Amino acid sequence: MALLKQLRSDTAAPLHLLKKAVEHSQNYETALEYLQCALREKGLLMSANKIAGVEGWIVASQAGNTASLVEISCGTDFVARSAAFVELARRVGWSIAFLGVSTAKVEDIPLVDLPETSSVLGYSTVGEAIASAIARLQETIRVERSVVVSAGSCVGVYAHGGPHRELGRIAALVSLSTGNAAVAADVARELVGSAPASIDELWAIDRLDGRGTVGDSVSQAVGSLPAIAALARWERATPASGFELLEGKRG
Repeated sequence: MALLKQLRSDTAAPLHLLKKAVEHSQNYETALEYLQCALREKGLLMSANKIAGVEGWIVASQAGNTASLVEISCGTDFVARSAAFVELARRVGWSIAFLGVSTAKVEDIPLVDLPETSSVLGYSTVGEAIASAIARLQETIRVERSVVVSAGSCVGVYAHGGPHRELGRIAALVSLSTGNAAVAADVARELVGSAPASIDELWAIDRLDGRGTVGDSVSQAVGSLPAIAALARWERATPASGFELLEGKRG
């Protein structure tokens, strides 16, 4: 019973799979390995379901001078706000930003632990982690799109409307030719709130806090108006939303 409780606490796996794992072995490591395999197999079967993801988040991640946006979807708002899905989304976004990699097959990218945590489940790829989450949460989960940018002098990201500061219904990334991460993140925040149609329109927007225009505040902080090396503003389930200036790798 103690082993079953420990596995349930560490994995949140369905009870019937937990029981099978404990029946397979009373050793924690062996039972965990069995459970991981069972979760992956079940998740891969369920992932064949092509029902469109109606909920989910845009994940805005930053690792040093690299930033990424990732849209990851699921079936219900209940699952989208669950701790398991939020952690999965953050880890996928962090892995892409940390490794600076985004491909058409995001599932093949190595899964990296978040800076503040380490996971008991040692999945080696994004795809394995998603398959396990599908089995545990009983919903189709998939990465809809992604981009990673390493350009300019500094990058910044901002997300709005989600259960964590890195997750939102709307998110943006900005890379500037001069400045610092705080200035870039501030521009990303204004970009999320205003949805401009061009760079000139972005600089001319009145700031959300009432302190002049975006261009004026950036010029004051940096000394002059910097060039934008890369920019993207995404909305959940709306691929054509906003505008982009990207040299980054897409997935």
